[in-house]
Amino acid sequence: MQCQCKYNQLLKVFVFKKQNNLLITMLVTTVGCFLYFAFGSNLLKERLHLANPTATFVSTGRLKDYKLNFGLWGENVTTRWHGGVGTIEYSPGAEVWGVIWSLNNEDLANLDSQEGVKDGFYTPLTVSVETDKGPVVCRTYQMNNFYATVASPQYKEVVCLGAVQNNLPDEYVTRLKAVQTNNYTGPSLRDQIMKKVKKIITTHTIPQKCNET
Repeated sequence: MQCQCKYNQLLKVFVFKKQNNLLITMLVTTVGCFLYFAFGSNLLKERLHLANPTATFVSTGRLKDYKLNFGLWGENVTTRWHGGVGTIEYSPGAEVWGVIWSLNNEDLANLDSQEGVKDGFYTPLTVSVETDKGPVVCRTYQMNNFYATVASPQYKEVVCLGAVQNNLPDEYVTRLKAVQTNNYTGPSLRDQIMKKVKKIITTHTIPQKCNET
């Protein structure tokens, strides 16, 4: 069952206070779901749905004064992506574009688990995301103990697919396509995701474009 949150209901929560988890709690309690701002592989609906099937698109949005980085939560870390993954870093004047998803309460634990919250990989943040209908308070995640590491081509491809799928600004997509990658060519989480997006691959040339550097 997908989340039935109404966009107008969600936009009632305009007041933003940094790290104000009470706002997120109130939103979950009041309308039965929460808003999540995705900027990495979870830009792609099919990737997010692997563990969070109630996620539904709300809007694209811009997180001001943050930049997108790729890395891991320490040296010599091995992941299913075989390279760095996305995180956000405070950077005045910068911006990160992404997708706002609404998820049922039942998926909150799933999302936290995917982001490795209990293991200390990521920390949940409450952020104010700019949309064409005004600012929206969302949950997002920031990596702990950040160690810069280049992404794998597979991770970059999924991020680019999600950016194109949700019509993020062309200039921002171009920046994503310019992200440098490592030389990993083996199996990864991408393989499982691509089974779900086979139709996209066969009707668009997105994967090839996303691999351009």
